[in-house]
Amino acid sequence: MLTADLPWFKHCFEHIESSYRSGRLAHGILVAAPDGSGKTIFAETLVKSLFCRESHSQLASPCNQCKSCHLIDAGTHPDFHLVERLVDNKGKQKSSIGIDQIRQLTAKLTDQAQLDGWRVALITSVSAMTTASFNALLKTLEEPGDKTLLILLCDNLQKVPATIRSRCQILQPELKTSISKPWIMEKAGESEAVVSEALRNCYNAPLSALNYIQQDGHSTQQSLYQSLDQVLQNQLTPSEFLQSVPVSDNEMWDALGNYFYSASLLAMGTNKEQLNRANYQQLPDKLIFNLYSKIVDYKRAQFSGSNLQSKLQLQAILIQWFEAGRKIINISKA
Repeated sequence: MLTADLPWFKHCFEHIESSYRSGRLAHGILVAAPDGSGKTIFAETLVKSLFCRESHSQLASPCNQCKSCHLIDAGTHPDFHLVERLVDNKGKQKSSIGIDQIRQLTAKLTDQAQLDGWRVALITSVSAMTTASFNALLKTLEEPGDKTLLILLCDNLQKVPATIRSRCQILQPELKTSISKPWIMEKAGESEAVVSEALRNCYNAPLSALNYIQQDGHSTQQSLYQSLDQVLQNQLTPSEFLQSVPVSDNEMWDALGNYFYSASLLAMGTNKEQLNRANYQQLPDKLIFNLYSKIVDYKRAQFSGSNLQSKLQLQAILIQWFEAGRKIINISKA
């Protein structure tokens, strides 16, 4: 049986296995799932199973012992082609997958398989493709050739053109806490309360939640919250805050969302024992809700694929928070 230690992908594995054994496996598979869900592990398991000399006839789990499995592990299998964002000469990852990369892939997929089996391509960041690269990929999806499979990974189906979606089998994991929570509890050896907090802070992405627990994400988040409190108290400027916090922009937006959601609850007195924290009770409810709404709007725009100026928007929110604190300080001094 084709499987991996990702129970929320169980129905996806079953669907692929059934299609393969009945000879109806689609030439294009589009896996839509958020980062931290394990979609790359799912795709790599499928790739390895197709090439494995022991399991490919029934598409069972790979043996990890044959020549093909070793070639995949080493990244040298001649019939497997990985397409991802390249790194420029400054060591920075490029923002998009260009048309030249897709043209090179198309040329490779027209060649005969060197090991007399499948030709497989894995595109890890489909949402990073340009319009021109999508158009170049379309012809390969329409005329893929025999025993050719394209696996596309994305975090949001809306970022993928309808012309591409319509030519692929779309697979999405079941990211239910009833499935992921017991798995994380077993892996991390933590209580249900700890795992629930991790899933909440990681937007139900199971592998992100597990990493959050293993890397003591709770302490990191609490430290970040204390720094945001210091911004409100004018003990840190927005620039000093951004320089002092060692997290990525995406992690920062997630943390800000959780922080201002918590602040809104505290401002309303939902958690009365924490009401004095950072003087939330002296802030207009409208201000906190407005800042939280801006963060939600940003995340929605990011999800839809909009080109956003992350740093500038982060600074704007922090400046508002800083200025709100300044007003409180001035009033208390009057």
